[in-house]
Amino acid sequence: MKMNKKLVALLMVLTLVLTSVFVAIPYSAAETESKETGASYNLAAKVQDGTILHAFCCSFNNIKNRLPDIANAGFSAIQTSPVQQPKDFGGWNDINQWWKLYQPISFTVAQNDSWLGSKSDLTSLCNEAHKYGIKIICDIVANHTANDGSNGGVDWNLSRYESNLYNGKDRYFHPYVDCNDGSIRNVVWGNIGEPDLNTSDSYVQGRVTSLLKECVDCGVDGFRFDAAKHIETPDDGEYASNFWTNVLGNASSYAKSKKSKELYYYGEILNTVGNGRSYKSYSKFMSVTDNVTSDKTTASIKDNRASSVANTNYNSGLEGKYLVLWGESHDTYMGDSGTGGYRNTSNISQNVIDKGYCFAASRKGASALYFLRPNGGMGDFNSSTYKSSQISAINKFHNKFVGAEEKLYSSNSLAVCERYTSTGAGMVIVNCSGDSTSVNSLDTYHMANGSYKDAVSGNTFTVSNGKISGSIGSSGVAVVYNENSVVTPTSADTTSQVTPTNPPVQPTTTAPTPSKGLDFSNPLTVYLYNSANWNNPYLYSWSDNNGDDTSWPGREMTKYTTVNGVDVYSFTVKSREFSHIIFSNKGTPQTRDLEIQSGHVYWDNQKDNWEDASNLVIPNSTPTTAPTTAPITVPTTAPTTAKPTTVEKTYLYGDVDFDNAVTIIDATTIQKSLAQLVTLKGKANIAGDVDGNCTIDIIDATYIQKKLASMITKFPAGEKYYY
Repeated sequence: MKMNKKLVALLMVLTLVLTSVFVAIPYSAAETESKETGASYNLAAKVQDGTILHAFCCSFNNIKNRLPDIANAGFSAIQTSPVQQPKDFGGWNDINQWWKLYQPISFTVAQNDSWLGSKSDLTSLCNEAHKYGIKIICDIVANHTANDGSNGGVDWNLSRYESNLYNGKDRYFHPYVDCNDGSIRNVVWGNIGEPDLNTSDSYVQGRVTSLLKECVDCGVDGFRFDAAKHIETPDDGEYASNFWTNVLGNASSYAKSKKSKELYYYGEILNTVGNGRSYKSYSKFMSVTDNVTSDKTTASIKDNRASSVANTNYNSGLEGKYLVLWGESHDTYMGDSGTGGYRNTSNISQNVIDKGYCFAASRKGASALYFLRPNGGMGDFNSSTYKSSQISAINKFHNKFVGAEEKLYSSNSLAVCERYTSTGAGMVIVNCSGDSTSVNSLDTYHMANGSYKDAVSGNTFTVSNGKISGSIGSSGVAVVYNENSVVTPTSADTTSQVTPTNPPVQPTTTAPTPSKGLDFSNPLTVYLYNSANWNNPYLYSWSDNNGDDTSWPGREMTKYTTVNGVDVYSFTVKSREFSHIIFSNKGTPQTRDLEIQSGHVYWDNQKDNWEDASNLVIPNSTPTTAPTTAPITVPTTAPTTAKPTTVEKTYLYGDVDFDNAVTIIDATTIQKSLAQLVTLKGKANIAGDVDGNCTIDIIDATYIQKKLASMITKFPAGEKYYY
């Protein structure tokens, strides 16, 4: 997720000022090997098995010029910044404009007005990268578009490239909802500073799919989805949609048929996946980020806590083969979304960051992302840290030990990851307390007796009777193994990301014609096209003023006919008083809150959308009255998705004592919780997290003080939350 650059700058300044006052008391679709294997560089054949260079804000041409060095450094993939048309491109290249790339105004590859280059430049990069066996991953922003400077308002420039989205804002964007992890609704409908797209809508899904296909035509091999956490999954109950199934399914099918390749996907999930949700809802489609584990590893290295670095548990609860890890990310370097005690990593030395990356890249199954710290302006590629001896060594170690088992442990200031199979072993040793140091009789569990080379420094390590000794060089990292040894995985890892398949999601543009068979003489009769194969379709109807027609989940629908093997159900709502409806499979799954539509439309529960009924040709059926040709109408007000039987209560952010006011006592209570004098539980944890980063710390207390002093008018997390 991205923050407005001005806000980032303001927070940095205010934090410096206020710290002197307050004292703190913490899918992939199954990948296949490309035709160009990169064998001469020993690169991993699959992105998840290798490491990724995040060429942050670098132009396609500048990346292309460095491909030999990138391949030599052992990176199997390169991630570009978002390829869509960025907000407010003006030609100047101040790196502080990076956030504009994460506020797109198109769902097409930018042609000229971008710091990254043109579509032809992207194609040229892909073609050249494949000669080295390197795959190209493009960052995609599908959760939101550019804002107009307000919280949630749509930038008018969107109309230049996506006029349908801009002119249909009531349909294609969610109404403003504060973003936090307290409920599914607040996660997947929440506004993170930019207008939140209605990703359940078939037209929105079609635009994202079109962008992915355009990238595939350029030769792109995979995608990173920004703010993936905030796009709903099929498991999200009343807020669920088929976005990932449709978009990834269609993109994967297209890549398979056009390029004979299978795409790689991973999604950004920060801090937690949200209350009532599971990482597994995403890992069935893609790999995901585990930023908490990554950030804590780097923070623990900086604070010399080797035992914490060698913790085998992942915060996400997933296995490594579903994860992307890092030493730092663009959000922690350019912004302040870091966890583990360091919200911003720009003041942490590159050496410490590289140690964090090396340990992340030593792990079994996980892919590791190396963030290229900017050194220059937008489009520039001036940094060379990616090809340092320790980064090159760990990448090659990572590629060699694909599929090998791991054992993590620590000794004093040394954190160790040992990788092993029945045919060979190696180990990565990170010195958390400094740089050069001697290793004397450190335990090893799988290294055979003999001499080994440290691939970083060239120093010799010796193993004898389960003990290893040697000297770690100036980087503070040793990568110890025999480079020429053969390492055969104990068993092949056949895990792959699911390739979803579904009918195309592009909305029809054909003009409506009279339908055959469905009776639209009663405007209160609604039809459900049961393409999702629900076994017990129900319809619930109600209104804000008159309550509900009957208790949830409503009344059972009647089978009306069958079209192309799909059953069509009907129901006539009791009266016009009950204009709000929800279709469900006797309660779950269910649609969002809908309004009865006028005209010749039916609800398709697979596409999750109202569809033109003229496409349903029903034999041997005659309508009782001549149908009209009224087009589909869009509700004049955006639907809500609150389950009618559940009344959500709102609370004030900052009000941790629940006296319906935010006062100095609330700030003091947060400080007391940090000093472990009191404990914040339940919704108090949500109330205290006023900056919305899922961690309560001194910054939250500072925000409350600033609001009371009228230095700010609103918390970053918003004003209220639901619980």
